[in-house]
Amino acid sequence: CALSTLPVMKAAAKAVASELAEAKSTPLRAPRVVVRVRPLAATGGHSADGKSVYKKLAKWHDGCVVLEDGHGQTEYKFADTILDTEATQDAVYEASAREITRAFVQQGYNALLFAYGQTGTGKTHTIFGPMESWTDVRHPDAGVFPRAVCEIFDTLIPVADSTSFVLTASAMEFYMCCCTDLLDNNKPCLIGADHAPLGLCTVPLTCPEDAIGFMERVDRNSKMCMRTTLNIMDMAGAERPSSNGEGHESAIKAVMDYWRGAEVSVGGQGVIVNFELSALRTAVVQ
Repeated sequence: CALSTLPVMKAAAKAVASELAEAKSTPLRAPRVVVRVRPLAATGGHSADGKSVYKKLAKWHDGCVVLEDGHGQTEYKFADTILDTEATQDAVYEASAREITRAFVQQGYNALLFAYGQTGTGKTHTIFGPMESWTDVRHPDAGVFPRAVCEIFDTLIPVADSTSFVLTASAMEFYMCCCTDLLDNNKPCLIGADHAPLGLCTVPLTCPEDAIGFMERVDRNSKMCMRTTLNIMDMAGAERPSSNGEGHESAIKAVMDYWRGAEVSVGGQGVIVNFELSALRTAVVQ
């Protein structure tokens, strides 16, 4: 989902605009990684008695996550912050999104936040919140997106006398090498030379409560003068063949089936999704 603000300042000098443009070209900071440990479920693969397919979470401490498999334990120290199983939705927003949301709305920075993880790890729960929280945009269990919308309005409404603004939202789904517009009946989207979507449908958000209607519209369509953009993404799950009941699939066969228009098996879809996520990781690191 993408949010855009279009503030029109009553007095704007060219020097200020030039300074702002230069500031916006400079990254706010290095990417920040927040790890959220999912609580155990009552049943299924994420339950206390669930069988570990390949790796299991052994422990976490001081910015370090430890995974365990048949070869022993491996430490991963890429996390800036680790939130345990008791972390609230508010704590998640505070750790991962509040700073970039404020930079977006107060300083005019473009910002990106995305949730990454395997299917069932709680990405959608984190970004949008559980369904029962959709009755109130300020619900205690509201996700990152509705909280960001509230903070944007809470910041801009008090200065409405000196700053006019328009807040719009759009939603695009990337899946199986295709991108579709979730606000326009899943119509395919074209990507321009600057990697920006062309003709993407946008809807205005006139108050914080509009975030609820926007999420409901996205949920119905999903398969799973200064202009700034805050991108909030719920990524596809990184799949293991065993997690979807399928065996290993040849990457070449999966791609060829896709380009021929033939049905791609679930295992083949997992291969392609993992390739896309790997490519994203490479782009982010570079």
